[in-house]
Amino acid sequence: CKLIKYDPNYAGDDDDEDEEMDDGEDDEDDAGDEYSDDEDTSYKIRRSATKVLAAIISTRPELLATLLKNVSPVLISRFGDREETVKLEIWTTYVTLLTQVRVYGGAPAVKETEGVVGEKRKRSDDEEMELEDTPYGLLKGQVPALAKTLLKQLRAPKTAATTLQNGFNVLQSLCTVLPGSLSAHAPQVIETSRLVLSLASNATTSALHTTVLSFLALFFSTHSPASFSAPFSSLAPTLLTSLGDKHPRIASESFRVFSSLLNALKPVKGQDWPDKVYTETVRRLGSNETDAEVREHAEDVVGDLWACATDSVRGKGGREWEVLLRTSGRSEGAVKVVERVAREVEMEDAWVSASIEWVLGVLRRSGR
Repeated sequence: CKLIKYDPNYAGDDDDEDEEMDDGEDDEDDAGDEYSDDEDTSYKIRRSATKVLAAIISTRPELLATLLKNVSPVLISRFGDREETVKLEIWTTYVTLLTQVRVYGGAPAVKETEGVVGEKRKRSDDEEMELEDTPYGLLKGQVPALAKTLLKQLRAPKTAATTLQNGFNVLQSLCTVLPGSLSAHAPQVIETSRLVLSLASNATTSALHTTVLSFLALFFSTHSPASFSAPFSSLAPTLLTSLGDKHPRIASESFRVFSSLLNALKPVKGQDWPDKVYTETVRRLGSNETDAEVREHAEDVVGDLWACATDSVRGKGGREWEVLLRTSGRSEGAVKVVERVAREVEMEDAWVSASIEWVLGVLRRSGR
């Protein structure tokens, strides 16, 4: 852990204060010992030390609690290493640590036990104390420092696309291991995502946008709407733009984000973005040039709109069903949408009859 912080060419605050107290003669004596950043190879030591820690983390699961107590805080403190390759190595190592917590960390939460009120309270206190020493408890206690440090790095000016992508990979891993852990940081998370998605889409940023959208789909599905519903209004226009992107991966991930969002906010009322999602969904499904993956996620959104934003789509005239239930192409996704809507939404008799007839036609064509 000491070597991961080895950076003799960079003086911290304490060193700066000491230098200010030195007299001029000392400065002249030390001048010959100084060297430039170009000559600094200490980053190789820090990067190698990080790789050693990564090897220990990935091969010694029995030390997981110790690593979270002693190594995790050090890794977090080095999230902003001034050398890009070291920074990325540290972030990758932390993803490895998060993966080990998910695999070997045990249960993420302890269910409240049954019994008399007084006994339940005592057991809950004991369990809470025990939980603090578990891998999940230790990780949870470090989330504030992790989120603050990482989000600061992601919002730094002129940050490379590959760096941003790796940073969002850390956030995604965190949400996978600790759902809801970023609730307190939701406004900063959403604003950072908006800024990144606002970058012009090109060959360099397309993979980055896909990663951010994938993270947002997970974020909305693992966090309480109360934490993100207010700041989401600033992100909605950017997501709608991504929904219409020509790049198939960006478009398909954008549909996944809205699918996750609709299910998280169910029932969705009094907002205008579902109407715009509906329009783009119908356009995509009605086009023969739509990518298969985009079509698949657009079909899912039809079901999500009906199940979660019923008032927004009920009076649209049924155009979504016309493009969804076309006889050409694969029909598995459309069958699932019809099944979900029939189960969760009270539909008119005409729709029920038409849907039954369509499903029977699908069965006949498949030879069943």
